[in-house]
Amino acid sequence: VMAAARAWATAAAEGLRPRRTLVFATWDAEEWGLVGSTEWVQLMRDSLKAGAVAYYNQDESAAGRNFSAGGTASLQAMVREATRTVQMPGDTVSIYAHWSQGSGRGGRAGRRGRSAAQPVPVPPMGDLGGGSDFAGFYNYLGIPSIETGFGGRSGWYHSAYDTYTALETFGDPGYLSHAAEGRLAAVIVARLANADVIPYDYAALGDYFGVLASPTMPGARIREANLAKIVADLTAVTQAAGELSAAGRRFNAARDSALARGMVSTSTLSRTNRELRQVEQKLTRPAGLIGRPFMKNLIFASDRDNGYANIALPGISEALRDNDIDRAKRETRDLAGRMHS
Repeated sequence: VMAAARAWATAAAEGLRPRRTLVFATWDAEEWGLVGSTEWVQLMRDSLKAGAVAYYNQDESAAGRNFSAGGTASLQAMVREATRTVQMPGDTVSIYAHWSQGSGRGGRAGRRGRSAAQPVPVPPMGDLGGGSDFAGFYNYLGIPSIETGFGGRSGWYHSAYDTYTALETFGDPGYLSHAAEGRLAAVIVARLANADVIPYDYAALGDYFGVLASPTMPGARIREANLAKIVADLTAVTQAAGELSAAGRRFNAARDSALARGMVSTSTLSRTNRELRQVEQKLTRPAGLIGRPFMKNLIFASDRDNGYANIALPGISEALRDNDIDRAKRETRDLAGRMHS
């Protein structure tokens, strides 16, 4: 975090200021219940909802040589592209090249929650579940969030042996992963801060929604008998997902064409980015999930039975786990309506 901040401070001092505000932060009391980040998000809620582009989380991010990443589908392409520009620690190839060969197994970002639909042949990214400081931004406000990190063997993690010596000897000799993660952070932040149009890919988000709401609801971990009772109702969600995908593709094509011609006014860019920022926030519910008012994001939440694992379409999935078919149908209609809006 500090390395990326210093790099940007140097650039700003030389006149290369970001087009959007950057906030670098480290959080107190993470292990005590994400207290520091949550308090800050709640304090800054109105300004974050009005202006935040994305939140980028780094947690246990340099404890090995295996790269992994997770985050909302709308930003995954941007993360993968950024990894092409940074060299893999201890190697001559890019992080992307190493990652796409199936080497990225470690790191908290990869352990937190495997993607319900692993894309091929691009390297897989996980879904954000819980257990880290993105919760206030992503689960509470619906702000698009991502996470990256290098992991590995870490039997000393959170033990009396969790020391600088262990890290320097076994985790990251030479601090090469630390340096690579700092460079990657600077690149990702640069892309988010300086792109004419914020690099969300809502076609990808729509495609992913279609997978999540398929007749099998991969990753939902619910009884097939219960799922069978709402398959027809899921059609509304898959239809909305298809419409989002199609709209996203039309927007991407129009954006690329307009930017290539250089015919986009400042006011149009401002209005476009303002509307883009609201898309995923609309997929939150002010009242939150049933019994969990803090969890407002209807795409993903931390599993209520496991604070680290993710659960897809949590309103629907939790209703089915509770054998409450009527509630599951209401949740399905609610989600489809928010997607149409």
